[in-house]
Amino acid sequence: MSYETKKLVVRASWNYASNYLDELGGETFEDRYYDRQSFLDVNASYALPQNGVFSLRGITLPINH
Repeated sequence: MSYETKKLVVRASWNYASNYLDELGGETFEDRYYDRQSFLDVNASYALPQNGVFSLRGITLPINH
């Protein structure tokens, strides 16, 4: 999702992954398992006078379920 004007740009994306098994170990307790997870990435920038830019980034903010 994004919003853009001549001076302001805001972008956001949402990523979701369900639970999954990443790696099988030699024993059950060595298996690597991940629970479901969501991530929110946000970027914003504002054009300042005289060719300056002010930017904010919030990258990979985990969302707990």
